[in-house]
Amino acid sequence: MRPRICPSECVFLIGLAVAATAFSQKSHAASLEPGTSYERTLNAGATDTYTLDLQKQAVVSFTLKDNGKDTIILTILGPQGDVRRAFSSELGRDSGTVRFLSTESGTWTFKLSAKSKESSAMYTLSGLKIALLESLPAAPPPETSPRIGRLKNQQDVTAFWQEIGPNGGPLIETLKDDVKNMLVTFVWRGDSETTGVLVNYQGCMDPNPVDCVMTRLAGTDLWVKSLKFDRRFRTYYTLVPNPPAISREQFEGLSDGQRMNVLMPLSQQLSLLGQRDPLNPKGALESPEDPDVLAHRGVSRLELPDAPAQPWADKRTNVPAGKIEKQKFASALLKNSRDISIYTPPGYAKDAPPFDLLFVFDGDTYINVVPTPTTLDNLIADKRIAPTVAVIIGNAPGARNVELPCNPNFADFLNAELMPWVRRSYNVTTDPQRVIIGGSSYGGLAATFAAFRHPETFGNVLSQSGSYWWTPPADPSKPASLFSDAEPSYVAQLFVNSPRLAVRFYLDAGTMELDRTGRGSHVLVPNRHLRDVLRAKGYAVFYQEFRGGHD
Repeated sequence: MRPRICPSECVFLIGLAVAATAFSQKSHAASLEPGTSYERTLNAGATDTYTLDLQKQAVVSFTLKDNGKDTIILTILGPQGDVRRAFSSELGRDSGTVRFLSTESGTWTFKLSAKSKESSAMYTLSGLKIALLESLPAAPPPETSPRIGRLKNQQDVTAFWQEIGPNGGPLIETLKDDVKNMLVTFVWRGDSETTGVLVNYQGCMDPNPVDCVMTRLAGTDLWVKSLKFDRRFRTYYTLVPNPPAISREQFEGLSDGQRMNVLMPLSQQLSLLGQRDPLNPKGALESPEDPDVLAHRGVSRLELPDAPAQPWADKRTNVPAGKIEKQKFASALLKNSRDISIYTPPGYAKDAPPFDLLFVFDGDTYINVVPTPTTLDNLIADKRIAPTVAVIIGNAPGARNVELPCNPNFADFLNAELMPWVRRSYNVTTDPQRVIIGGSSYGGLAATFAAFRHPETFGNVLSQSGSYWWTPPADPSKPASLFSDAEPSYVAQLFVNSPRLAVRFYLDAGTMELDRTGRGSHVLVPNRHLRDVLRAKGYAVFYQEFRGGHD
């Protein structure tokens, strides 16, 4: 039989079949459908193509897995044919989950190919889900006082003033579903001259004083500001009618130095304009010798219900009081003089056993603001401490910011001049383990440095919100300047690099003494760091935090 000869049309059809077969090995096109699983084998060098119609802002998720040997590359093209994303099955082998966001409406293209062009590969694409991007929840509105919320007009406000009476501020209310905090609402009765009112407390300056500006209830004489505080919070504050004009932008994006240059004059103006809350009978920082009018005599005190008790801070009529002697003390080493107050406890006598000894800095601050004599009277009466002599050390004029922050000459003055004089003049111990040196802020820093430099004299440190953020000045000729780029751990490093000394520590810091500049400075974090360093070195450290700021 003669072989059949294929006509030209047959040759053409065979060619088409061969080409189609070759093409099918290189490319596969289909539309993706949610809920459908696609499991295929890619020949060497082949590409599978899928399309998917998407709306703008659609969140697309699916699972892409290979066979554990051959990596699949998924390239996603936008409606204009440009590459928008690319994924590797190798990077997602544990979960295989792929997610991306469509940035415009139209037909998107998925291309899958083997990473290796020389061998085939298997993949499974499944679990396709499409959802629109959800809008972020709106920021919750500021907490508002339920009591204030019921006031609608001046008639309501007039009744409100009568209801709360002369001692009814600030309002303190519970918060729904919040057992840790309470809502404090400061109120002010304005007049035709009132252009604004600001609540000035330690937290007002940081991060932005604008957050402490009161708002006026429209059509009334009532100005209000509600702030949320921990139930254990205690602080001092004043109210500032007609404060300087400030804006949020003034305090944003500033360096430490720039911020200080803005805040210092503002703080001075607020201090000048501020006055006690006329509706709050609780005061603080008052001196019995201050002849000023009540509005400017000290500051107002805010105490929430769970603020820790201060059982030894108030005078007791049945507790005998110690005596205070004041005098000038001249230093040959420092070439200046300062006021010194000496507290002697009830029953003090020259011929008694030597008394324990306490050194504290900042002079009258540790008499009027921190009631050291009254506190010692009460602690001694309750037999919580042994009878103690206290040396309350004033600051030489203009010298505080030079002497207290880690000044070797000042520490040597305490050890070589002041302490010998105290021991000659008063019946006090020579045992460093019965000597405490303490202070707050720079005073806490000075106490720690003095004990570090002279542990043979000072065996105990009492530091309240110590300024352990301090670093030596960049310019030694300007000892009151700060080196803002240095790591805030100078004192901690002193202890890291020295053998353990015979010194014990009490440290505390406020939970609101936070750094918001990103440098990790301020008070709270450096105090925690010093605590950890001291404990790692084997020191006895009693550390606690209080709910409050640097006041």
